Amino acid sequence: MYSSIWNLVAFLVFTIIPRILAAPTDINHATILSREDQIQESYDYIIVGGGTAGLTIADRLTEDGRYTVLVIEYGYLTSQSIIVAGNGRDFNDPGIRYNITSTKQPGMNNKTQAVVIGCCVGGSSAINGMIVIRGTRTEYDGWKELGSEGSSWDWDGVIPYFRKALHFNPPSPELAQSFNITWDPSGWGKGIIL
Repeated sequence: MYSSIWNLVAFLVFTIIPRILAAPTDINHATILSREDQIQESYDYIIVGGGTAGLTIADRLTEDGRYTVLVIEYGYLTSQSIIVAGNGRDFNDPGIRYNITSTKQPGMNNKTQAVVIGCCVGGSSAINGMIVIRGTRTEYDGWKELGSEGSSWDWDGVIPYFRKALHFNPPSPELAQSFNITWDPSGWGKGIIL
């Protein structure tokens, strides 16, 4: 067991280094490190995973320039700004997403299903599945009821960030009428989070 931990550490340190993203001051000015000698002696924070959460945390920690952050990402920084799920060739590229299959699902006659998890900078959010899923007001307010009193993890606390992160482009009036598409514009924002 002990040696397998060191094997994992060695793997992370020596095979992942060419794919390291360091954010010394701001995620918008990140530096891609390709050699071990480019890594600083120490960092205030080391984040494993350059997906949505890892990059957001790195951005928040470095926004005022007080902290240095090293983000270690298994995948690479893709040259594409968006990987659209409909483009099957790119979507199935093992350099963009892990090849993971679910366990047998009793509700699906014990069939398995591909689990789409991104393995590139941006993580699964770099794979544009053309969908948005978020909880309801009741679900987020439930967090508060379960013990996060005094925090901002209820609906009113998280909806501003959803609005900040998402921009909704409604369908044309003709398309909306043809397919009976409806939406609530109050749940959508006009900006982008980064």
